Amino acid sequence: MQDAAFFQNWALDIRRNRPDLQISGSPNRTLARSVLEDVSGKLYLLEQYDLRKKSAQTAQNRILQFLQSRQLPGIHPALQTQDGGHGITHDRSFWQLRPGGEADPLPRQTLGSDSRIAGIWSDILLKLKEFSLDPAMPPTAGERFTFTGYIRKLLPFTERRMPDLAGDLKEILQFLNPFLERENTLPLMFAHGDFHPGNILLQNNAVSAVIDWEFLGWKCAGYDLALLLGCLGMDDPDWLDGKAVRTLQDNLFLQNYMPEPVWQDLPDLMAAIRLGWFGEWVDLGDHATAKQEIAYIRFLLGK
Repeated sequence: MQDAAFFQNWALDIRRNRPDLQISGSPNRTLARSVLEDVSGKLYLLEQYDLRKKSAQTAQNRILQFLQSRQLPGIHPALQTQDGGHGITHDRSFWQLRPGGEADPLPRQTLGSDSRIAGIWSDILLKLKEFSLDPAMPPTAGERFTFTGYIRKLLPFTERRMPDLAGDLKEILQFLNPFLERENTLPLMFAHGDFHPGNILLQNNAVSAVIDWEFLGWKCAGYDLALLLGCLGMDDPDWLDGKAVRTLQDNLFLQNYMPEPVWQDLPDLMAAIRLGWFGEWVDLGDHATAKQEIAYIRFLLGK
């Protein structure tokens, strides 16, 4: 744990590290992270980033502050330092400290039939859509994500790392090509970017935290919904016609969440998003899961 002078950047008196508490979200976003407790018993999450991420993390935190000001539930921006910064540079890294807390275990075995949680998901998605129209939304860092841009890198990467799956990937891209050609004509919406059940933390039947905003930004309308549905279907394909998904889609459709043409594109959008997961398995050298992902994408495309 860092010394007392380190935490004086936030005017905090940290008492101890809490390695007994599980940290939700992907550990790959940071160099290191830990749960800390101050003298009053409050919990904080300390995150260490590569210094090259300072600008992106600062831009992200400004957006989280905006979302918190607009009362989106479960938003916990990094605490500002005494000099007004969004973190500190120390030991050749960028450090951020945010309020921490505990969450209930995700009921993974019953998610497909849980209309209550589906209602929570739809409420968040509808609020994010509202913020897309707010001119006060702070700017995002970096270039806007596009599938076509990602695929330009994914295909040669797959050919190098898993050449036996490159042919399958090329065939899938042929099926997706009509959708990809329309990508630049699709309406944009502000998106969380990694909106899956594990990133929407709950406690006592309410949202306690929405985490892992690393991929936030302007994406095609329906991106978050398609990512969520794709994750549910990967856990159990039958869930795509289950109670939770029906509740989610009904809620969103009744509130005009996105234009009718985007609803028609939803299966292709789900499949395109799964290419990101495929790329991750290729990067990790997990051939079995990458092959399983190919099969799932074919299933989503009806191929």
